[in-house]
Amino acid sequence: MSSLYRASVYNHAIPRGGDWLVFNGVSSALVLLDQPTFSRLEPYLFAERDSSTSRPHFRPVLNRCAAFDLDQVHDPELRTTLEQFIDAQYVVDQDLDELDYLRQRYRIRQNEDPLLVTVVPTMDCNLGCYYCYEEKYPSMMSLATCDRIYEYIVSDLSSRNQKRMHLGWFGGEPMLNRDAIDYLSAKLWPYCKTANIRYSVSMVSNGTLWPSDPQECRDFVLRNKIGSIQFSFDGLAKNHNNRRHFKDGNRRHEVSSFDALCRTVEALRGIVKQYLRLNLDKGNKDDVQELVEYFRVRSWFDSGSKIYPYLAALSPYTDACTSVNRTAVDPKEFDEMENGFRDYLGSYIDLSEFVYANYPRALPLNCSAVAKHSVIFGPDGEMCKCPHDLGVKSKAHGHLEQTGNSSSSLFPILNNRSKSAEASVAHDYPSYDPFASSTCSQCRYLPNCLGGCPKEKFDDRQYYLGSICETWETIFEPIVGNFADSLQRTEAEAAVAVL
Repeated sequence: MSSLYRASVYNHAIPRGGDWLVFNGVSSALVLLDQPTFSRLEPYLFAERDSSTSRPHFRPVLNRCAAFDLDQVHDPELRTTLEQFIDAQYVVDQDLDELDYLRQRYRIRQNEDPLLVTVVPTMDCNLGCYYCYEEKYPSMMSLATCDRIYEYIVSDLSSRNQKRMHLGWFGGEPMLNRDAIDYLSAKLWPYCKTANIRYSVSMVSNGTLWPSDPQECRDFVLRNKIGSIQFSFDGLAKNHNNRRHFKDGNRRHEVSSFDALCRTVEALRGIVKQYLRLNLDKGNKDDVQELVEYFRVRSWFDSGSKIYPYLAALSPYTDACTSVNRTAVDPKEFDEMENGFRDYLGSYIDLSEFVYANYPRALPLNCSAVAKHSVIFGPDGEMCKCPHDLGVKSKAHGHLEQTGNSSSSLFPILNNRSKSAEASVAHDYPSYDPFASSTCSQCRYLPNCLGGCPKEKFDDRQYYLGSICETWETIFEPIVGNFADSLQRTEAEAAVAVL
């Protein structure tokens, strides 16, 4: 076995008072080193220090550091530490091509990932949000279509002997067709339980069509095995009701969309994980702190509430919402707001789980759309790979009525097409290759980003492409720092509990 090693090109060093946080992008390992220890390890973990800065100098990713011979490290303590860093992938074999390693891991996960199914029981919605990218149309998934989806799922799981699946409910507004949700869930859960398949469920909803009786809300979640729900707030009541207004007019409803959503969140508090997406544009960005205060007063941050707010920038996701360009918050400003938001929220909520969800882990895949065994079923039986393609018939990859029970040939890899052709045909998501990009392949954040959203790349959407790299530069260190704070706080609390 070779004793020649070199530093991983995906090592990061983050100053922290007089100490250093050292992160590896491939393994997601994180360690806190005091200054003397860091100084001893730095020559083995990074290129030479840039004389113009007190921080380790990061060369372009593929410009590797010089190799060293572990057998020539005679200090027993230092050698033991380096061996631990080899296990954590901070230090790798000198001949390892880390880019190829990431590519191979990516391809394996594309083919072996759990079954990821999103079901859209309707493309209709009761709200008329100005920024919505979806092509809405009246539609209700039939129970017969639910049966076909069930057959598809059973066929895929049994043919691969796959023991994990995730089901997501999406729309439109899925609660417009609760019958389909109850019906399909009542078939899937017993099957997965009998077949010993790990079954998880999530939902995205606007929160306004849930039962007014809290117990009915809870019963719906429990019988359908829903583990997490995303709801969206668009600022305080005035801004929210203007942006997420009822399509038939707000005055026709006794309860505003804001109050209806709050009623639902309150009913489900402590029953299911609720991720509150706070949508920001230029007109409501100043609502954030007051909205958080509103949540706090309602006790939504109390222990056991399972409520986790996060910021989201409204941006032009597709051609259907290009008007959002005029109201979108500048990406750089949003990144800075997000960093401040996490700090502010930390005074009210245990950030351990929230921060862990945002921790820059190494991604096996950047999006479920690129996975072979992922599919979104529209209400009419159309099948696509990306929620942003929903309702656009030219973007569908197939149809339930046109397939047998086998999923092996549903999504063939399509030939590459010109940009003009891509506008009217389904994107070839399985062919997406961030490792072939001249920019992504040289980026030190590649393991944690994998090039970002494939659809934005296929559509050549410059608003997104121009901001994602800057976003990583802005948010990476604060997120890792918040995570370290959370770990230290948890350890301190555990120590106190022991005492």
